[in-house]
Amino acid sequence: MERDDIDLLLSEAPFVEYKGRSYSRLQIVSAAYRLSQQLPDTSNIINLHDLRHEFMVVLMATAFKQVSAILPPSIAKNALLTLVEGAKNLISSSQPLYSDLSDYLVPAINFSSLLNDSIIDRSLLEEKVRELPNGVIKIYTSGTTGHPKQVIKSWYSMSKMASKAIDRFHLTSDKIIVGTIPSQHMFGLETTVFWPLFSTARLWSEKPLFAGDMMDVFENSHGEILLVSTPLHLKNWVESQGGSWPSRKVSVLSATAPMDKELAEKATMQWQVRLFEVLGSTETASFASREIMSSELWEPYQNTNIQLSGSKYEVSFTDLGEFYPLQDEIQMEVGGRFKLLGRQSDMIKVAGKRASLCELNRVLLSIDGVRDGVFLNLGKERLSAVVESDLPIKDIKQKLNESMDSVFLPRPIYFIDNLPRNELGKLQMNKLLEEIDGRHND
Repeated sequence: MERDDIDLLLSEAPFVEYKGRSYSRLQIVSAAYRLSQQLPDTSNIINLHDLRHEFMVVLMATAFKQVSAILPPSIAKNALLTLVEGAKNLISSSQPLYSDLSDYLVPAINFSSLLNDSIIDRSLLEEKVRELPNGVIKIYTSGTTGHPKQVIKSWYSMSKMASKAIDRFHLTSDKIIVGTIPSQHMFGLETTVFWPLFSTARLWSEKPLFAGDMMDVFENSHGEILLVSTPLHLKNWVESQGGSWPSRKVSVLSATAPMDKELAEKATMQWQVRLFEVLGSTETASFASREIMSSELWEPYQNTNIQLSGSKYEVSFTDLGEFYPLQDEIQMEVGGRFKLLGRQSDMIKVAGKRASLCELNRVLLSIDGVRDGVFLNLGKERLSAVVESDLPIKDIKQKLNESMDSVFLPRPIYFIDNLPRNELGKLQMNKLLEEIDGRHND
């Protein structure tokens, strides 16, 4: 780890804001070292903490103890039991969990004591911080297209990727990062842990999930706000708030799903903010961005290259020596920027005609009276669709028929109360297929 990074992580400047208190990076590192001395011997620790500063202390403590951190794809009982049964894994959480998991819990952690005790000797902390790049994090894909897949990342690669985003978004001490997403998913892990840790930006510890929570951020923080969120959360705020935000410099950063242009226009006009999107994956973290209202083109981060490898594109990072195949169809433009054409798995062919499932979903969701919905390609002659709506089937079909070729009209259409989505708004495909199994609504 470079000298500048060590000095930053041992800085006494205000860092995390929580309930009117500020904790410095030095306090976080010191608390993490203390906790690492208390943690039981185990192979992996599953980190379920919601508050950013608690999550960060546990994540760093596992690295100090040379134990892998597991960030699970779900907190459902069966998902957690799968991770702990038959393995030497323990769970760390500040929230009550299912009684079936009681034998697998790390003893309750007194974060207030850890953070407020006297600082550990600086030379000892320096030595421990130098070892951080070797820390291992096991994180999972969302499982949108099937079963979640484990991806192993190191503190080294995460900090290197963070430096690219820090440069792109100018994350300095006059900015405070506020996230609506959980730290257990890659988008949350990079933006609410590694970006603030390795920049001079400050961090809001809680997740403002409702418009009223965001007003609390305005009232109890200072400086420019970088709000890290998702199209689902932003859509809910736009529809529920119905008014403008206080006069404050705010930038909004969105990912996990394509941002609808109509939603982007509403958010920027209603809140008077700049709205950015980042592009990435669990395997890569984010590697490109764009300002939605200014350009449809994506610009890769520094030292990031998009190149053709055979018939497909891949992204590479010159300072990491890593290459990843892209799951998206892209069109390269002048200066290394590119246009996103859609996921390779998103393109479908019906009766000799091609279409994008993403575009079909956009049409479905644009129908007034459809609260949520998705097209499904189940390998049959016709596409299917699942919707949350009180509209009659004939009205939905009529609206779809006005905007797409008839060969793509779904048959059947299933009606359910709620599409199963995770905290990021990503669809859980296995749960959805279980929900509609054996049902026929058309």
